[in-house]
Parts: sequence; C-alpha cells; structure tokens
Amino acid sequence: MSYLSTLSFMAQYLMMISSFGFSPDEAVRLAPRHKVLSFLAAEGLRKRCTLFTACNCTEKRFLEKFVEPYKKDVPELSDAYFASRS
Repeated sequence: MSYLSTLSFMAQYLMMISSFGFSPDEAVRLAPRHKVLSFLAAEGLRKRCTLFTACNCTEKRFLEKFVEPYKKDVPELSDAYFASRS
C-alpha cells in the first residue's frame, strides 16, 4: 500500500469513527476491504470505489461484488482477503 493510499485510508478510518459513530473495532474490520479495493484498482480490474461504499455492504454483498467476480482472474484475492481478516 502506498503512502498516499495509507493516508487516504487513515482519513476515511478517522471519519468513520468520528462522523458515523463506528467503534474502532468496526472500522478496523474494513481494512481488508480497503486492501481488496486498492488491489483491484491497481490491477485495473475495477474502477476506484470508495471505502464508504464497501462499508455499506454486508459481508455477503461485498464478496459477491468485489471478490467473487475476480476469482478467475485473481484466484489469490479471496485467500488474501480472508487471511487479512484474521
């Protein structure tokens, strides 16, 4: 993750905690989602998507929208997502 990407994530993280009432634990669970979105954008597989959009998805919907469609092109994406959650 680049420095600017990290800053962007931290800004969104702090905004979610202060503005939207997320607990730090809830906000931390979004880090794996941020990694998936950053990876897809870097590989040119998906246009930029905000963490806010990913935050509003249920786990099932996030997987359907951002992980499952790319299993064929990037089989390690699913494994990396679940590994980063633990």
